[in-house]
Amino acid sequence: MRWDILSNVIRQLALVLLGAWAAALPCEAQTPISPLWVTVYFNERPPLTMVAGQTGILVDLTKAVLTEAGIRARFIELPAIRILDLLRTGDPDALGIGEFLTPEGETWDRYSIPLYQEHPIVALVNARAAASIGNPVRLEVLLSSGLTLGQMQGRSFGPSVDAKIRTQGLTPVETAVEIPQLLKMVQAGRMDYTFLSEEEARYLLKQDPALTPGLILTRLTDPPPGNLWFFLYPKEFDPALATRIDAAIERVRASTRYRELTAAE
Repeated sequence: MRWDILSNVIRQLALVLLGAWAAALPCEAQTPISPLWVTVYFNERPPLTMVAGQTGILVDLTKAVLTEAGIRARFIELPAIRILDLLRTGDPDALGIGEFLTPEGETWDRYSIPLYQEHPIVALVNARAAASIGNPVRLEVLLSSGLTLGQMQGRSFGPSVDAKIRTQGLTPVETAVEIPQLLKMVQAGRMDYTFLSEEEARYLLKQDPALTPGLILTRLTDPPPGNLWFFLYPKEFDPALATRIDAAIERVRASTRYRELTAAE
């Protein structure tokens, strides 16, 4: 066989083999969700998570952490219960920005190291009822005051406060409305008080000045530590990716950027 013919055959064979090898490589453009992409589910809870502009303390921290980890993300806002359902049964390349470990959350199999710790809780008290308890007030004094505690359905005040409520034998008045509407109900006297993190309470009072005349932000003399927030993972989430995210959380928490983001009101 002539050398030029043999050389051409070898060259053509090499091109075929190279094409087959390239086609076998993982290709992010060909994969709807690759290991470098995650879907982040969150529930709106200003100022921690906000749909408008996909921002808020926790959303911005999540973006910083995933960027640090070299992971891109799409953010989807859903009701909290729907998020848990999806993480149990849905996409393995997803995570949820999860609230502190509630009794239900403690059964969750996989979550990150803490992403953020809220400021301690405060009470928002109906102005007429506030005169009977003082400001500040001990948590147990408030819980045993006979005043009616309002609570958003399905939402925890945090493990410590929930335990004290059970010890007191209290049954909060639950409502399915969102927190801004719950505060209006407290203002109107349909219940006497509720608990929020200080960040959330100050933000909501600032956003709706009409609430101020009827609600008193009441500090606790003995507040429990602020509640912790985590990333919640489905069981099928890649353990190596979870470890990578944990390392990124540690780096971000040690950074100036973390202090800037968590100083936001």
